[in-house]
Amino acid sequence: MRRRERLAAVHDLAHDQWGVVSRAQLLSRGIDRYDVRNELAAGRWRLLGARTVAVQSDLDPRASWWRAVWEAGEAARLDGSSALLAAGLRHWDEALLHVSVPRGSHARRVHGVRLHHVSGLEPASGSGVPRSRPEIAAVRAAQWATTDRQAMTVLVMSVQQRVVAPHRLADAWTQVTRSPRRRLLAEVDDALRDNHLLIAGTLTLRIPVLGLRLRPVEFMDQVETLVRRAQMQKERAV
Repeated sequence: MRRRERLAAVHDLAHDQWGVVSRAQLLSRGIDRYDVRNELAAGRWRLLGARTVAVQSDLDPRASWWRAVWEAGEAARLDGSSALLAAGLRHWDEALLHVSVPRGSHARRVHGVRLHHVSGLEPASGSGVPRSRPEIAAVRAAQWATTDRQAMTVLVMSVQQRVVAPHRLADAWTQVTRSPRRRLLAEVDDALRDNHLLIAGTLTLRIPVLGLRLRPVEFMDQVETLVRRAQMQKERAV
């Protein structure tokens, strides 16, 4: 393959990666360091790090996702809210990108990236930029959130926008043994139990916002039960 054809193949690849390619990808397509140096010297390409090359002048902001993963090191992937954004989450902004790497692996600090060393890191999910599965990313986004309110918001938005299925998120929560945010899920279960006990004697139900997203059928069944009971009481009183 001639040099011009190799460069055309690189640009095709970059199109799917929002304007960037890795040095490893270049080398696999026959573009060696001398070719890279020539393109850089001519001002057609520019470096975004030790492993990331921009081959287009106007980059999509999402190119930063690829850069974050490549620069962090082997087995790195987007995680937390960053993985949710890559999976389609809208209207969520954070100053830093979240990237996970296996605990014990060598990872480099990357400007604008918060690295998380995770034990038993699961395989990356989906095509495109490497990222954690949505349900796992949502759980970690809640764990890494700065406030409970932020944690609740990212969970609710993820379910509301159908980035993650409620039952998958609930299942992922059950795998968490230690977390400062575990009480958010406990609140949902506690509310369901309390409602079962109180339906007979009160017209007030606890329905957490997160609970309504994660377990809507069960909560709405309780509402239906309470409405029927109230109607029966009203009929007896007439």
